[in-house]
Amino acid sequence: MANPHGRASLTARRNLSTAAPDDIPPDWIEDVEVVHVTGITALLSDGARDCVLAAISRAQAAGVRVSFDVNYRSTLAPPDLAGPLLRRIAEAADLVFGGVEELRLSFPEGDAVDAAERLLRSGCSEVVLKKGAFGAAVYSSAGFVDSPGFTVDVVDTVGAGDAFVAGYLSGLLDELDVPGRLHRANACGAMLCMTPGDWESSPTLSDVERFCQPGIDPVLR
Repeated sequence: MANPHGRASLTARRNLSTAAPDDIPPDWIEDVEVVHVTGITALLSDGARDCVLAAISRAQAAGVRVSFDVNYRSTLAPPDLAGPLLRRIAEAADLVFGGVEELRLSFPEGDAVDAAERLLRSGCSEVVLKKGAFGAAVYSSAGFVDSPGFTVDVVDTVGAGDAFVAGYLSGLLDELDVPGRLHRANACGAMLCMTPGDWESSPTLSDVERFCQPGIDPVLR
């Protein structure tokens, strides 16, 4: 989460499956710019699901934007059980991130474009389609924007999706336009693929800016 001053808040908690709505501290959500939730958390347990839904409800009541990364893992729940819950969360979010199959999971009656259009009609402001090495695209009421990916030597893809979302949300908070957000997000995802590990190799903003400069070798950690 990030507050109005741009300061990010990251809390690591083990045994997240035991989470419950009462675990969310008072005013913790109401004092931020964006609340980001994922499908992984929502599918961990009934308590974790209720915690995610409570966070969304509190954010909506406070006028805080809700960001949702579908981030579906079949090991947590089969599609027929996961789909309805992920759809419910997506329809409550302001921004939705997902791959082609993830969007179709929530809206099996059509393709990813149909899913994006349905979400926009439900009140979602932006649907971000993650396309891996091929970049990403955004569907919104303003139209469609596509952005190509970066060509890099891939070492490890773990965490690339999370880095992509972090880059996009940071661009949103920095008031970049949609092409600018996508460019930063694609860069963050690509950079994380160049090193082993998950969040340990997450790039800083200065790393990303250097990476995006033509003719300059990317920073390796």
